[in-house]
Amino acid sequence: MEVLRNLPSSLPEAFDPGFALKVVGVAREHPSPITSVPEYTTPGGPNSYVRTEVDFWTAGFFPGSIWALLERKRMFKDSVPFEEAELASLARECGAPLTPFAYPAQDHDQGFRFMPSFGR
Repeated sequence: MEVLRNLPSSLPEAFDPGFALKVVGVAREHPSPITSVPEYTTPGGPNSYVRTEVDFWTAGFFPGSIWALLERKRMFKDSVPFEEAELASLARECGAPLTPFAYPAQDHDQGFRFMPSFGR
């Protein structure tokens, strides 16, 4: 357990609060209803996300990032500057639009869609 306790100080780049601030900031600004999810930013371009439709194979990664922040918060309380309840709520909201694509399975990409966002 000592190794885990020291993990944030051992890997400061991985525990940079800027990541949490960016992900939660983007999640708070999602359109309603959610018809697309953030996928990537344009290299060298504006600091905004290119969004993809919720049926695309990478759609589970963004809500999965929020669930990962919640797991980090539970393990290392001070490493994420948000409350657990808000993180769980945002993760559910951002992952909910994927639900209709669960059954029947569309294709072999189901694991990418659902393991990060529903498998937690």
